[in-house]
Amino acid sequence: MTNVTDISTRIFRQQRKDKNKVYSAHAPEVECISKGKAHKRYEFGCKVSVAATSKGGWFVGAMAVHGNPYDGHTLSEALEQVERIAQKPEHAFVDMGYRGHGYQGDINVHIGGNAVIIAT
Repeated sequence: MTNVTDISTRIFRQQRKDKNKVYSAHAPEVECISKGKAHKRYEFGCKVSVAATSKGGWFVGAMAVHGNPYDGHTLSEALEQVERIAQKPEHAFVDMGYRGHGYQGDINVHIGGNAVIIAT
């Protein structure tokens, strides 16, 4: 655990172009997430991956994803988690952020809409 003096020293010494900056003294694990949208360029927090069933909306997977990776690079790990927790899905419905995901497996991945739904 980092103490207050260490956090304040990091904040004082950080420069505009530095990597791994501290954005919150109260929650130093917060990351800057680039959204790439004109109306909302950045968000601060931690990216999460959440999987739910298409019937009933049951949550069958959730994980924190640090480092702001491309959404498509998290798909394989999310599908593996769903298989461990619930069962192997036949279809995965993902949003446009997963274009070019490169997933190689026997689960059918469908891209569209704004929600990620794992059909079991």
